[in-house]
Amino acid sequence: MARDVHDTHKHGALGRKTATITQGQKPKQSRRGGAFSEAFSSGFQIGDPALVVVEDDQTLHYVDDLIERAVKYWRAEIAKLSA
Repeated sequence: MARDVHDTHKHGALGRKTATITQGQKPKQSRRGGAFSEAFSSGFQIGDPALVVVEDDQTLHYVDDLIERAVKYWRAEIAKLSA
């Protein structure tokens, strides 16, 4: 997923068969942790500012979660090299 976010942001539409984001999008501003749906609260400043990306199947991902998962993955890979 992190690869798709990077590649689509940098290169636009993706043709790779394994890509889950093929339309060429950049992260969008959103809010996280509000009490209401984004459609209802779009005029309010509810929740914390966040960036999101949406897969072709409309699955929404918060960019900070993707970064956290990528860092966790690479820490595990580095630990394997150190063992």
